[in-house]
Amino acid sequence: MSAASELPEPHPVFRRFQFALREQPTGWYVDGMGIRTDPSFMDMSKWKIKCFTPAAEPPFDDNYFEWIDVLCAVDEAREKFVMVELGAGYGPWLVAAAVALRQIDGPPCLLIAVEAEPTRFTWISQHFRDNGIDPAPHKFVRAAIVPEGAPEKAWFQVGDPRSTYGASLRPAVTVPTIITHRWQGVRATAQRLVKRLLGEPRPQKVATISLSALLSGVDHVDLLDLDIQGAELAVLQSAIDILNTKVRRIHIGTHGRDIESGLRILFEKHGWEKVFDYPTNSLSDTPYGKFEFHDGVQSWVNPGLK
Repeated sequence: MSAASELPEPHPVFRRFQFALREQPTGWYVDGMGIRTDPSFMDMSKWKIKCFTPAAEPPFDDNYFEWIDVLCAVDEAREKFVMVELGAGYGPWLVAAAVALRQIDGPPCLLIAVEAEPTRFTWISQHFRDNGIDPAPHKFVRAAIVPEGAPEKAWFQVGDPRSTYGASLRPAVTVPTIITHRWQGVRATAQRLVKRLLGEPRPQKVATISLSALLSGVDHVDLLDLDIQGAELAVLQSAIDILNTKVRRIHIGTHGRDIESGLRILFEKHGWEKVFDYPTNSLSDTPYGKFEFHDGVQSWVNPGLK
């Protein structure tokens, strides 16, 4: 990811919050807002994530647009701030929102995380506590998000949680298939068993939940943030009615040009206003420089709920 040689002006929302270059205590990464992250959550040798380089304000890269959506949603919050993170991982954007709210003495909040990988699911509560946020008032759901009418269980890749942030729902796997391809022979069985105990990625049945079911007891959502590895169009399309009535802003990590085209058609048809739209696997000009986008980014606001 690269920015223009002359740094552009930051988005104005950053002026509402305090950022500073922080000391990095042993065993922690601390960003410019003071958010503490356990480096063991990520395989840094594989991911080389720029946002884990100590800096004051977030760097100008593709993550910058997610920061803009989070901070704008926090800044615009009314009596209660509600945020949902789908494919939450360890909940980094929920914690970012909570810390931002704390900085400006914002309203109380409800933070909702959905994550299917069991180890990453436990990290959400840890990440909250590491940043002085009590998990108890919030809602964490260990499940995969699916469209309306999908089965109550689905195959999902679990294990090696530090490296498999791109995991997605898997096609149905039968027991004979597993036996044939993964457990054939006594020696292979023993080797696989050891690897499973150490966290080897493998398909496993996980619970599922639809977006409509997730939001059934929520009266509004200030920000819906999702990175669900190719399921985004199907999930949002099946829940568009509840999105129209409850959700003010959506930030979407996109995974394919057909999906991106479908999302544009969907949200434009329902009168949503586009904020950002940068396609997957592209080198795109933005107001903050030219960046390489691996996952694409789309951001939409609901004018009916401004």
